[in-house]
Amino acid sequence: MGENITEIWDNIKDIYTKTAEKVLGLKNRKRKQWLSDKTWENIKERKAIKMKLNASKSNRLKTKLQSDYRDKDKEVKKGAKNDRRNYVEELANEAEEASKRGELSVVYKITRQLCGKSRNNDAPYFASDSIWSCSFIGVYVFYEFVYTFPTDVN
Repeated sequence: MGENITEIWDNIKDIYTKTAEKVLGLKNRKRKQWLSDKTWENIKERKAIKMKLNASKSNRLKTKLQSDYRDKDKEVKKGAKNDRRNYVEELANEAEEASKRGELSVVYKITRQLCGKSRNNDAPYFASDSIWSCSFIGVYVFYEFVYTFPTDVN
């Protein structure tokens, strides 16, 4: 009986997961442009260590993996900090060169980028064919439309 219930639960979970992926789609994360490839590799390694840590059962292995994870986490954070510093320095140099050339629009764009000011993008967008997503003051409201158009129009 226990095996049957787990099989049923796995089937239900798969159905919900596949339906959600089909209707909503997968969330695409934007890759930070200032992180280097080496830092991304370290992030992947840290993620693998975390998966092993969560799957491990013995305490001795957990303590070893926790120390490995802590070391890798420090390495990732240090690398990200250095990458960010280099990126900002590069943008500042680019703005300085643009200022010398008299390209104030480029200087303004880089200044806005460094200050973190961007335009408000609360316009509605289509997540997929049947879901219309719209954000209002940080609250996401999903409307599902059923598209039933007659195929024979006279």
